[in-house]
Amino acid sequence: MVEDDPPVIPIDNIRTLLHILGDGFDERFKEYRKGTRYEAVRSSDVRVFMVVWRQTRTMSEIARVLKVSRQAVHMSIKRLVALKVVDFDPTSSGGREKRVIVTDRGLQARQTAQQQIEMLEAECEAIIGRDGMETLRTLLSRLSQVLATEEYQRLLMLNTSRATEQP
Repeated sequence: MVEDDPPVIPIDNIRTLLHILGDGFDERFKEYRKGTRYEAVRSSDVRVFMVVWRQTRTMSEIARVLKVSRQAVHMSIKRLVALKVVDFDPTSSGGREKRVIVTDRGLQARQTAQQQIEMLEAECEAIIGRDGMETLRTLLSRLSQVLATEEYQRLLMLNTSRATEQP
């Protein structure tokens, strides 16, 4: 190895593979959004939107959940407000921060995003098969139940309890 050669980074570890796959999924979603009003949406905006979608929160609360700066959240919220998918709750108390809410257009955007997720899952199923998808989903769910942040573990538990309640 020559001194100037960059270090070899193994890409077959789980963390790196998941990161590469996540980036690939983000790129695929960008392709799905091309030609729509949401073409300029950033991955960070999607994450902010999903936090607000799950629960109305202030920008500071969103920043804490995502472990990013309040300024970063503010920039995403500005872009999302311009797209009219979120707004500020007019009934918020007069304090320094208002709660961010999802608008009717945001509800429509969420439905579109769900359709795109289904498209991506269909692409994945075409590659690894139905059994492979179910195995992948089971393994990722099992790992998430232990390794996900507290916020996401609560969501997993909520989804699990809803799934078992349905007749």
